[in-house]
Amino acid sequence: MLDANAARPDTPTCLAMATLLLAVGVKEAPVELLCYVTRNNHDNSLLLDEVQKIFDKARMGEEGMALIRSSKKEASDLMNQGVLLWKTGKLADAVAWMRHARRLLPNNLRILFNAAQILLSHLQQIGDDEALAAEALDVLMHVDRIQPGQQRFAQLMEQLARLAPVAGPDSDPAD
Repeated sequence: MLDANAARPDTPTCLAMATLLLAVGVKEAPVELLCYVTRNNHDNSLLLDEVQKIFDKARMGEEGMALIRSSKKEASDLMNQGVLLWKTGKLADAVAWMRHARRLLPNNLRILFNAAQILLSHLQQIGDDEALAAEALDVLMHVDRIQPGQQRFAQLMEQLARLAPVAGPDSDPAD
């Protein structure tokens, strides 16, 4: 089933599946799940400790440490490349790169927040662009579904509202 569909369940389900698969002697699929969890949560040390414990319990401690390290590096490198493009003023390239990073790591909060920030910066530079504003809103709403109540979410939503005021269904165009 995991091979047939690239989408992955939520983190707790991935951890439970990996634990069960390792317990029955399956190795490739649970390792992929644990690396997926690591890449999407590369800065969550408590969760990464939990991933390491699963590897340890499966007698894969050393291999697990190496897999966690490489998965963290992969996530950081993806994010840092987009941020570097953004900081060097290559906003269109940064937007494209962060789209790529989001496809690879659709639930990595840092990548999602940076993608939204880069989209907002691009909007500031080019002016009104309904498609970019909608994309930024989609990214931010995805963040809020994954982990509600983030302060940076509220800040970026305010910034988006200032850049691209959207008329709601109850608004009066004469206002």
